[in-house]
Amino acid sequence: MRVKRNMVRIFHVCMVLFLFAAGFFGLNRLTMRKEAVVRNRELYDRGAEYDVLFIGNSHMINAVFPMQLYRDYGITSYNVGRYGHYIPESYYVLEDALQHTNPKLVVIDTFMINRDEKMRNDQIGINFSHTTMDSIPFSPRKIRAVLDLQPDAAYRRELLFPYSVYHNRWEELGEEDFAPVITKEKGAVTGRKVYSYDGEGVAAAETLSETADLQGTGVRYLEKMTELCRERGIAVLLVYLPYPDGGDEVLMADRAADQPLTAAFAAQSGIPYINFMETACWSPDTDFADQEHMNFLGGQKITEAVGAYLQENYSLTDHRQDALGGAWNRDYEAYFLEKQQALLEEDDADCFLMLCHDRDLQVSVSLPPDFAAGERKLECLLAGLEDVSYAEDADGLRIVVSERETGAVIGEKTFVRETEITEREE
Repeated sequence: MRVKRNMVRIFHVCMVLFLFAAGFFGLNRLTMRKEAVVRNRELYDRGAEYDVLFIGNSHMINAVFPMQLYRDYGITSYNVGRYGHYIPESYYVLEDALQHTNPKLVVIDTFMINRDEKMRNDQIGINFSHTTMDSIPFSPRKIRAVLDLQPDAAYRRELLFPYSVYHNRWEELGEEDFAPVITKEKGAVTGRKVYSYDGEGVAAAETLSETADLQGTGVRYLEKMTELCRERGIAVLLVYLPYPDGGDEVLMADRAADQPLTAAFAAQSGIPYINFMETACWSPDTDFADQEHMNFLGGQKITEAVGAYLQENYSLTDHRQDALGGAWNRDYEAYFLEKQQALLEEDDADCFLMLCHDRDLQVSVSLPPDFAAGERKLECLLAGLEDVSYAEDADGLRIVVSERETGAVIGEKTFVRETEITEREE
C-alpha cells in the first residue's frame, strides 16, 4: 500500500509540474510580441514546399517577393530576412530554417559583412533578435545561439526566457495576440513609401581588393553559412542589394567595405555573386521607401532580375502545374487581394502611383498638362505607366485601377493640388 501511495504522490507531483510548465509556456506564447509568429508560421508549417530561401536583414525583406517569383517562374520560396540582423545572426536564422525545410538554393545578402560585431548590443538590437529567438523552442541549439551572439548576461536571460520581459504586456494584448494575422507575402514585407532622393547619383562599386580582410567576424559566419549549405547539398548564391546613400556616412562606409569584401570571398570560395549596386535594373528616383530599403516598385525589379537569373542558372521546378500549384495559386489569390487592399487605403499620390506599377493591374491615368511639372518623383512614376493622358479640363490626377486579367474595376482616386482626395471603390 505504501508503494502505491508513493506512486500516486509522484504522479500528482508530475501532473502539477506538467500543468505549471504548460501554463508558463502558454502565458509566454500569449504575451510575447507576435512578429516572430507572423514571420515564421508558414515556414514552419509548410517547410517541405520551399525550393529557395532568401537570407539577410531588412534589405532582403523588402527586396525579394516570393509570390512574384511563383507567379512568373513557378519558384516556391520563402524570405527569411530579419530586421537589424548582422551576418552572425543570419547564420542562426539559416540554421533554424533548415530544421524545417530543405531547399535547393539559399540566396544570402551580404550587407554589413564588414562588421565585427555579432549583433547590435542595445535594446533595439535585442528587440530585432526576438523576431528570431522567440520562435525557437528552448533547447541546447537556442542556448548555443544566444551564448554565442550576446555577451551581456541580462540580455541573454531576456532572449532565453522572453516571459521575463513580456509578462507585463497584459494591458497591451489585442486581437492580433490571440489571432495573429499571417500575410501571404511568404516572409517579405512590401515597402509602401517613395523616398525623396536628392543625391546626384549612386557611387559605383569599388573594385575587387586583393588585400580584403577575409578573417573578420562577418566573413567567418558567412563561411559557416556556406559550409552548412554545402554539407546538405544546397547551392548558395550571394547578392548585394542596392540602396541610395542618402548622405548617411555609415551606410556609405558599409557599402564601400562590403562590396570588395564580398567579391573577394565569392572569388575565393567559387560561389556565384550578383552585386546589384552595379546593375541598371533599379532607379534611386522611384524605387526606395527610405534611404536603405526598397519599396514595392524597386522590390519587383530586383525580384524580376533574381528570378531571371535563377531560371537561367539553376534547375528549379516550375510548380505552377504540379501538386503544389493548387495551394500556391490560392495563396496568390489571397496575396493579390492584400495588394488591392493596401492600394485602396493609400492616400498619397506618389505612393498610390508607385503601388500601381503592378503587372496584375491595368491602370489608366489622366491629368492636366502641368500637373507634374517640376515634380521629379511624379514625372518618373508616370513615365513607367502604360495609359497616361493629358487634358486641359482634367480636375486633377485621376487614376482608375482594374484587374488586368478580368478588366474589373478595383477602384479610382483623384488627387488635386490641395491634396484633397475623392474616392470611389467598386
